[in-house]
Amino acid sequence: TLTASGPITCASPSVRLTADGGTSYAFSGPGLSQSGPGATASVSQPGTFTVVVTDANGCSAPASVTITEDK
Repeated sequence: TLTASGPITCASPSVRLTADGGTSYAFSGPGLSQSGPGATASVSQPGTFTVVVTDANGCSAPASVTITEDK
């Protein structure tokens, strides 16, 4: 799964994405390209973000979340 800490706001200009269920995570989306063992990523612009989670057996699955911007 992929969850976001909330929308982007003036008071909170960045959002933390958190994935789980694997040993390797490849995040992508507007302004974001990050892969490795880290299950979190920080984003500062709205859009749809995807993570491909790979487990210890080499099986992978994608998950997505859309971040909105409340001004």
